[in-house]
Amino acid sequence: MSHSFLGPISLGFAFPKGSPLKHQIDPIIRRLRESGVLAKLLLDSHFNATECLKPIISSFISTDLRPLKVADLWGIFSVYAVGLLVAVKMFVLELMGN
Repeated sequence: MSHSFLGPISLGFAFPKGSPLKHQIDPIIRRLRESGVLAKLLLDSHFNATECLKPIISSFISTDLRPLKVADLWGIFSVYAVGLLVAVKMFVLELMGN
């Protein structure tokens, strides 16, 4: 398994209700948080998180709506035409085989 998959698991502790360990661990976690160690660990594990917050700037993405033009559908038409040609060729080959 990758380290990034197991990363968040190490940041949490689970104790049963009324566990004596909770009272021993709470001061340690509080000291780590107050000294900034937990914040540093969190920032180190999420160093690319600011990339997700940046706006997407691209010449291909436009916010204005427009009707579709024939040029927008050339890829679909070409796939359809090639498929039709292959189907006709297979049909003719089957007729010639009988």
